[in-house]
Amino acid sequence: MKELLSANWPLVVARGFLAVLFGVMAVVWPGITLLSLVFLFGIYALIDGFTSVFVGLSRLSGERWIPLASGGLGILTGILVLAWPGISAVVLLVFVAIWALIIGFSQLWSALRLHGDFTGRALMALSGVAIVALAVYMLAQPGQGAVALVFGIGFLAIVWGLFTVALGFRMRSVARQLEQVDTTESSPVL
Repeated sequence: MKELLSANWPLVVARGFLAVLFGVMAVVWPGITLLSLVFLFGIYALIDGFTSVFVGLSRLSGERWIPLASGGLGILTGILVLAWPGISAVVLLVFVAIWALIIGFSQLWSALRLHGDFTGRALMALSGVAIVALAVYMLAQPGQGAVALVFGIGFLAIVWGLFTVALGFRMRSVARQLEQVDTTESSPVL
């Protein structure tokens, strides 16, 4: 699993960067209409879903089902949200919260399965805990208005995105360490 994550670190960083960008846009422009938020979230969920599916398909062995399932859920959520643009704020909040719960728990599961790299495991686990906690909060407060929803989703995306970017850069470090080990092992002994 370390090899897969370290080989795909640019996708992990891009995924986190997109989440931060989406979150900043939602927080900076809280007065945007709910329809704009729906489209922004739908597009983000599709991109994130396709990224996860790509990661799952590039995995040669091991548990491919986690990124494939979370990616499929992201694609399905994005399609549903884009196909139903007149969605109410509470329904959108529930869609986002359920999607975030599943993504968060899949990250926690992946962190438990990652062996040997404490920093990478910790970042992945923190990312999962952050998104689960914010999703639970959103489910506990579903009656808040559209502007509160925008802020909630924005902060959710920013926190998760920052942890994901940090995880991606940690995986880049692991990739470099693995390359050095491979180079050292393949060097001829004189």
